[in-house]
Amino acid sequence: MNFIKQKRVALNLTQQELADKAHLSKNSILNYESGKRSPKISDLIKIAQALDCYASELINEDGE
Repeated sequence: MNFIKQKRVALNLTQQELADKAHLSKNSILNYESGKRSPKISDLIKIAQALDCYASELINEDGE
């Protein structure tokens, strides 16, 4: 499971709620979670702040 989705689900947030908290579009969150797109560093930081974690926690070090 994608680390962004894993953290979001653990916090019982919808994609829309995460998008609102991170000031991003729901479509961006959907694309990041599905692996269709990789977030820019600035977006990754916004998502991490919204999920109350470090950006490094959302990155798979194996590159998967």
